[in-house]
Amino acid sequence: MKSKNVFKTWIYIILFTLAIGLIGSLLANYFQQPLFFYIGSFVSVGMAVWSYWFSDAAVLKMANAKPLEQGDNMELQRMVAQLASNAGLPTPKIYIVEDPSPNAFATGRDPKHGVVAFTTGILSLLNKDELAGVTAHELAHIANRDTLLMTVVAVFANVLQSVIHYAYFFGGSNNEEGNSNSNAFVGIAVSIAIAILAPLAATLVQMGISRSREFLADKTGAEFANSPRGLASALQKIHDYPQGLQSVNPSISHMYISNPEKESETHHTPWYAKLFMTHPPVSERIA
Repeated sequence: MKSKNVFKTWIYIILFTLAIGLIGSLLANYFQQPLFFYIGSFVSVGMAVWSYWFSDAAVLKMANAKPLEQGDNMELQRMVAQLASNAGLPTPKIYIVEDPSPNAFATGRDPKHGVVAFTTGILSLLNKDELAGVTAHELAHIANRDTLLMTVVAVFANVLQSVIHYAYFFGGSNNEEGNSNSNAFVGIAVSIAIAILAPLAATLVQMGISRSREFLADKTGAEFANSPRGLASALQKIHDYPQGLQSVNPSISHMYISNPEKESETHHTPWYAKLFMTHPPVSERIA
C-alpha cells in the first residue's frame, strides 16, 4: 500500500506536469507567442519539484490551519502522541482550524513530516473516545502514505484550475480585440472548453482519490485505537452536524475525514451518485 501510493503520486505529478505544459503549448500556438510555452514548461517542471517538498504547507495554508502552541491543550497532545506510538509512527505536528464545523485532516509527505489538523468544532463536539477514533483514522492516512498522494493532487488541482482560468481570461480578452472570424471562432471554442474543464478539474481530482482509501483508513484507525466504536460514533456526529466549514477550498475537500461541503446523502445512495462523492456514504463507513 505504501509503495503503491508513492508510485501513484509520481504518476499524478507526471500527468499534471504534462497537462500544464500542454496548456502552455496551446496558448503559445493560439496567440503565436512562444513565451506562453516557456512559462508553461517552467511552471510544470517547477511545480513537479515544489509539490513533493512543500505541498503540505500549501494545503495547511488553503485550510487556514495554525500550529497548536506547545503548552496548549496538553490532553490532546498526549492523546495524539500515545496513538502515534501505538501505530509505530513519529508524533505528528498538531494544527488547528478555527471553525465551528467538526472535521479533521492529515497531511505530510511522509510520517516524519506528518501533520494532523483539527477544527475547533470537532474538539468541542466529540468526547475522548470519539476524538481518539478520528485521530487514529488520520494517523492511518499518514501510515499508509495516503497523505502524500492526497496532498500533491490537491495542490496540482488548485494550480491547474488557476492556469485554466488564466487561459480563459487571455482567450476572452484576445477575442475582444477584433480578431478574424476564424480566430474568433477558435477563441470561442477554447473559451467554452475551458469553462467546462475548470469545474470538471476539481471534480475529477476528488473522484481520482479512491474512496476505498477512506474505508482502509477507517479499518486501520480502529486497529490503532483498539476499538471501532469511537470512530463510528464520531462519524455519525460529524455527519449529523448541520453546517459545513465556513470557507472551503474545493481542491482539498477530499482530504478531510468527512466532506466539509456537506454532500447530500440519502439512506440508499444510488451507485451513480457515489461516483461523484469525495467520501463513501457515512452509513456504509459506520457499518
